Amino acid sequence: MPGLLSETSLADAWCLLDSCMTDLPLPFALIDAQFRIIMVSRRWRENYSVEGEVAGRSLEEVFPGMYARYQTHFARVLQGETLSAEGSLVQRRDGSSELIDWTMSPWRKQDGRVGGMVFFSEVVTARHRLDEEIRYLRTLERALSGIATSLIAVPFGGISAAIDEGLGEIGRLSGMDRAYIFEFDSGRTSMSNTYEWCAPGIESMKARLQDVPCASVPWWMSRILQGRDIVINDLGEMPAEAATEKAMLESQGVRSLVVVPLTARDGQYAFLGLDATVQVREISEHYVSLLHVAGRIMMNAVLRRNAEEAFQESEARARMLLENVADALFLVSADGRIADVNSNACQQTGYAREEIIGMPIQAIDDSFDFERLREEMRRNPGSVVVTVEGRITRRDGKHYPVETRICRFPGRGVPMAVAVARDISQRKDMEEQQKALIFDLKEALANVKTLSGLLPICSHCKKIRDDKGYWHKVEKYIAGHSSASFTHGLCPDCLERQYGEDEVHGDSDEGTAES
Repeated sequence: MPGLLSETSLADAWCLLDSCMTDLPLPFALIDAQFRIIMVSRRWRENYSVEGEVAGRSLEEVFPGMYARYQTHFARVLQGETLSAEGSLVQRRDGSSELIDWTMSPWRKQDGRVGGMVFFSEVVTARHRLDEEIRYLRTLERALSGIATSLIAVPFGGISAAIDEGLGEIGRLSGMDRAYIFEFDSGRTSMSNTYEWCAPGIESMKARLQDVPCASVPWWMSRILQGRDIVINDLGEMPAEAATEKAMLESQGVRSLVVVPLTARDGQYAFLGLDATVQVREISEHYVSLLHVAGRIMMNAVLRRNAEEAFQESEARARMLLENVADALFLVSADGRIADVNSNACQQTGYAREEIIGMPIQAIDDSFDFERLREEMRRNPGSVVVTVEGRITRRDGKHYPVETRICRFPGRGVPMAVAVARDISQRKDMEEQQKALIFDLKEALANVKTLSGLLPICSHCKKIRDDKGYWHKVEKYIAGHSSASFTHGLCPDCLERQYGEDEVHGDSDEGTAES
């Protein structure tokens, strides 16, 4: 190399070095011991957006505050060390800042002394931001997985609180100031803020945003119903047709927001949104993609809540109806034990609700036949009702007859049956009375038939012979075979024979005497 330079002029050597440095596809800067720039590569200029001549300018002039920040490092390099670092912050003259990876190495003069340093640096702001975003998105992804797991495991009745907690977790990890869910009514004529999380110090909008007419936000509704996201990094970017929506958001202190539509299979519409109110936020596509995942998780939770509420409402209606049933009602589990009763069952049996629950149904109603119900259900998968008669055993040991209607009950995944036992004591009494009456009528009818047939009668004394061969006076026989009773009197002929013609007739020609 010395031999080559001896044959080449100093000017040519400098041009060669400058050409190499300029065209080198690496961000290099050659700096002297006084921290003046000797030359830089084109890539270095591009990285730092430096224009104009830089040779001879101080490093501090190009990057204000850099010397104070790296003074110790510069001193070590001029002592012959090679240093490097990643993700260092460098401020530009325009006030902006960049993150750089750098390496500083000493360069030496012909006599071996350090003449300055070679400064290799690369702007890595975008890369670092991407790395940070990836780490953040992975954190959010893990959090969403945890939220989904917790929502699945939450017990019956606790889903609303779990949705609130999940929404808060999403809001906190997002670094946003407000997170919310809006749900539409069945006709999509209005929408309401049903869930909301706010960062400390951020005003809640939930109370203000109930039953908002959908017609008042046409631009917003158009995008939601089309399944399109709403991403606004700055409200100033909103289109002219969204003037109404922009005014509404400004009144809420919103500076940036992102909204993803949520649609259920049954056509139910909702949306998940996050607001930035403290400062403008740049919302990446990767973040929006993960927010869609969060939206599906939250929508499933909302649907579960709706199902639970519908079930609770149906249970409440059923309980109200059952409590107004005059009969004793028993809810029976698959093992034949009483799972629940209405108040009339307690009143009629004499048991308290706490006492009767858990008892075998057959200890109360001996007519209950679960096996028969199962058999009928196997024969007919439709709605089956089995009607049987039995008796209820009261707490005091007394009994009363019942007619029990048994049908299956759609419990929470557990086969159950409903038994409705009606007190038929009065009906049984009436049936017994009816039987007695029918017996009496049949007996009377038989006697009447006997009287209406041929009767053996004595032609002299007029006695009647019964079917056993005994002779009876007429009045005794008829009285024994019918409900007729007798009064005694005299016919005209007997009266005349007994008392004479003059006494009998007197002034009239005929008459009858009774006694």
